Amino acid sequence: MNVTVAPSYNWSWRDGRQLGLGLTRGRQYNFDSSDASVYYGWNSKDLYSNGHATLVKGNRAGGDYTYLDLGQGFRPAGKLSVRLSAAYDSLVGSKDTDGHNFQGVLTSSYDITTERSIGLRLIARNTGFTAYAAYRQVVRRGIDAYVIVGDPDPDRTRFSPRVIVKLIRTM
Repeated sequence: MNVTVAPSYNWSWRDGRQLGLGLTRGRQYNFDSSDASVYYGWNSKDLYSNGHATLVKGNRAGGDYTYLDLGQGFRPAGKLSVRLSAAYDSLVGSKDTDGHNFQGVLTSSYDITTERSIGLRLIARNTGFTAYAAYRQVVRRGIDAYVIVGDPDPDRTRFSPRVIVKLIRTM
């Protein structure tokens, strides 16, 4: 029987800061696993300008594991929002899987009206690049519409010339 213990403690302040600390000890995929994590977040009460940093360090799959994640949102103009995020992980010394991975994401959204918006997401990885653009129309009565140009599948490593249309009739 595999048992994993993962105690954590989280603090939240009224000004929107957050701090989380955690430990994990157990067995995953037939390997002993243990790591420590720290999370710090800011502006958590603001949907558009919140940010965070996460660090996980320990042993996984028989190797030395490191994970780092950073993200920050911006509202440079009244109707335009932008979010930048980057993640890096490294597993060194594992018999099964060894390597370094990186992912950077730029997401933007522009609110045309309260019911209509357009968005763009660019995803860069060490394995390639992909992107998609989207249009969203959400109404109180009638049909909600979503149009996506490209492919939002995060496993894609290049742009896909695809158009997806989704229509939802609200009741």
